[in-house]
Amino acid sequence: MKKSFFRSKLFVVLIFIILFLSGFMLSVAIGGGTMPHKQLVGIVMTPVETFFSKVGNGISGFFSSFSGYSELEKENGELKSKINDLQTRLNDVLYLEQENEQLREILGVKEENPDFEFAFADVVSRSDDGYGGKLTINAGTNAGIKNKNIVITGEGLVGMVTDVGLNWATVTTILDPQMAVGAAVSSTMDMGMIEGSADLKAEGLCRLSYMDVSAVVTRGDIVETSGLGGTFPKNLTIGTITDIVSETQGLSMYAKVKPAVDMSSVKMVYIITNFDNTGVLDED
Repeated sequence: MKKSFFRSKLFVVLIFIILFLSGFMLSVAIGGGTMPHKQLVGIVMTPVETFFSKVGNGISGFFSSFSGYSELEKENGELKSKINDLQTRLNDVLYLEQENEQLREILGVKEENPDFEFAFADVVSRSDDGYGGKLTINAGTNAGIKNKNIVITGEGLVGMVTDVGLNWATVTTILDPQMAVGAAVSSTMDMGMIEGSADLKAEGLCRLSYMDVSAVVTRGDIVETSGLGGTFPKNLTIGTITDIVSETQGLSMYAKVKPAVDMSSVKMVYIITNFDNTGVLDED
């Protein structure tokens, strides 16, 4: 509801001025004096000018504050843009550092296996269980990748390509129960088979099975690919033995193996697209 003019501040000021002037004029008339024109103008205009000056200053201050806020908002936007740009550059630098480290690691594998041919890919997702039984990578047939290609990092074996598209591929890792890899303990050359295990996958472990009960293996022994069967190249690091378990009254045993590659966090992989035993790497 709008205020009546007669209740407004302006009306009160005008009444005050009229009363003040009336009293002043009455005082002059009674005293028989005269009032110079300038004084009259000053008496009338000074309160009015004071009122409008305050109103003007208030309006000016409001727009000055609004203008200052706009400048701050603009400056804040520019700073946020610069921060985002710096964060992007930092992420790029960190990625390049990681990539360079991976390249240095893979260089050692390449020197030991000059016949290997590689494709590179990033891990873009992993299986829903969170343990890394299966990985999805962002390269496929467009990079020369085929089913049964072997996947590694500079640290060791990851698994095998089991499905492939134009620009993606699925990697079944050595933690998956469907995976089996011929293996050997590097210090003793005792043979066995690396298998994924449902009960060990949650621990990030796999098992070395089918070992001879006379095999002499200990915790900390390194397990590598044996190369038997030709599917996997020889001497790729698989992992480290963490425990030995006897079965069926000591007639058999298996070892728990911690993979050299952490499947739950691996970000970049190398796909061996060709090596000496290429015949077994052809697509199904």
